[in-house]
Amino acid sequence: MSIVSITWARNEEDIIESSVRYNVQWMKKMIFVLHCSNDATQSILEKLIAEGLPLEIRTTDTTYHEQSRFSTDILHEYASTDFDWFLPLDADECLSATDRNVSHALEHLSSDVLYKFPYQTYIPTLQDDPNEPNPLKRITHRRYKEVRPFFRLLIPRSLASQHRIMTGAHTLLDTNNNAVRSTLHPSLTLAHFPIRSEAQFRQKILTGWEAEKNRPGRIDTDCFHWGDLYERCKDSRPITRDELHTIGMRYTLKPEDSNTSYVSNPILSMPTHSHR
Repeated sequence: MSIVSITWARNEEDIIESSVRYNVQWMKKMIFVLHCSNDATQSILEKLIAEGLPLEIRTTDTTYHEQSRFSTDILHEYASTDFDWFLPLDADECLSATDRNVSHALEHLSSDVLYKFPYQTYIPTLQDDPNEPNPLKRITHRRYKEVRPFFRLLIPRSLASQHRIMTGAHTLLDTNNNAVRSTLHPSLTLAHFPIRSEAQFRQKILTGWEAEKNRPGRIDTDCFHWGDLYERCKDSRPITRDELHTIGMRYTLKPEDSNTSYVSNPILSMPTHSHR
């Protein structure tokens, strides 16, 4: 069973090494498309390649947030190879499982099934150690419930040649633009770390929304939460740790959505070696 991950990323230097070292244990190959990235993300990936990790780097300076097009192109490009599965995977996401045994969760996949598995949003809290540079170690709490649930897809090779990955990679469309029916995996989950620091949060929203808001073909629900947070990130007033926590608790939610609580649920320990 071999998996290739497809990642569209921009300026993820604070988390890219940690997430790669964690996820690569289940990947035969990890492909990164860096969109107008101008921090240390590319150099970190290059050093990981020099170590022998199975990574591939591509770059683009396209004006818009064209995750769907680039991810779909790679899906089609690799459809005739010997990879069994394709996993769209953002740089701030980590495979997990309800019993913490990801390997076991991947062992008994049905080869023609499009699987989906739920996000678990990890949030910064005042309990976090500000001196811990690794966000996967520092941020150990997640929302107790995903009020507005999102799902990641695991795509079998049998669906790779003609289907299209939508923005956000939550939906796969067939040739008639109909959503392909997916099956909930019984134990896989996705640990998502979207908000990690004030600086990271500001650049994520400002650059992301500016590349997304006028994208041709965009629908209102695509990255709507970036638009909701854009004015706050333009505001030069400091964003405190307490406010970051509040934003994390409401991330991807709409005003009418109810609140939830949060729980401690650290993912597995991470290696300490670093290229930063």
